[in-house]
Amino acid sequence: MYVGHLAIGLALKSKFPNILALTIMLGVGFLDIIDGLLILFGINHVTANLDAGPYLFFDLTFIDWDHSLLMAVILSIVWALFFIKDRRVALIAGFACFSHWLADWPMHNMDLALYPYAAEHMGDPCRQSRRLKLGRF
Repeated sequence: MYVGHLAIGLALKSKFPNILALTIMLGVGFLDIIDGLLILFGINHVTANLDAGPYLFFDLTFIDWDHSLLMAVILSIVWALFFIKDRRVALIAGFACFSHWLADWPMHNMDLALYPYAAEHMGDPCRQSRRLKLGRF
């Protein structure tokens, strides 16, 4: 689940070796760090689903406050502002953070909203049907 995000972080680090790895690697995980905190505080919601495997045994019922497109942009700007003293570092940090949403888009099951509480959600609509064909529910 996190391998894709970390791979993007490592690719960015190799392209920009003068930027601290922590800036990039925490950036690619920033949305999930916020998500974990929001779940802990009861703002975001997950539902247990033991059949959802192979690696994620819950459904992301409501993750709009950190994984919607609008909030990903806002949180990426927030992450970039931590490094605003150096505009280049801030730009790369912001992109690292937003790359999380870009990597999630084709992998999530239609649970990525445009903005919090939006009726329409994005993701890969075929993921559920592929899971059913493979015998996973």
